[in-house]
Amino acid sequence: MHTKQHGKVHTHAYLVENDRLSVHQSGNKKWHSTENSLIHTSDRILTAIDQKKTSAMVLLDMGKAFDSVNHDILVNKLQDIGLSSSALQWFRSYLSDRYQAVRINTAISEPLLMRSGVPQGSILGPLLFTVYANDLPSIPQHCSTDCHVDDTKLLMSFRAQDCEPTMAAMNDDLIKLRIYVTGVLIIGYS
Repeated sequence: MHTKQHGKVHTHAYLVENDRLSVHQSGNKKWHSTENSLIHTSDRILTAIDQKKTSAMVLLDMGKAFDSVNHDILVNKLQDIGLSSSALQWFRSYLSDRYQAVRINTAISEPLLMRSGVPQGSILGPLLFTVYANDLPSIPQHCSTDCHVDDTKLLMSFRAQDCEPTMAAMNDDLIKLRIYVTGVLIIGYS
């Protein structure tokens, strides 16, 4: 089996068997799709309607998400979920010394060292991004959260008389997410 395929299979199996992936992230998981996320959200909204509640939802998309993965933070997150030191070393090697060039017709740019990001179109890219953003659903404290790869839904259902405090709580969660995404995922603070 190809080394990258082998690494993905074993890493994914480890994550699933040890419940290391958030149940609120449906991307890059077997038997999960955007349809599952849509059905779950629709069910929650319909339940709220049955309870005579209103629902508010915010849809977020992380632009250039796969390009913004900080390698050091990713390796730390791989370590936090329990990967062995040899697996961590393999991932460090996989992520380091990667170059990108652009070709337009026959002209090719100078190679540029990639200091962040996971290889898109690769076998491991989606899995590595899932690990990288795995803790994102735990950031909001008031809203229910569902994620599919780099798309996030925040949902709150409430009685009409509770509109103001609900919107304040939702805004609080949005601020927490903004701090998390800009501070941890994109900039790389920890």
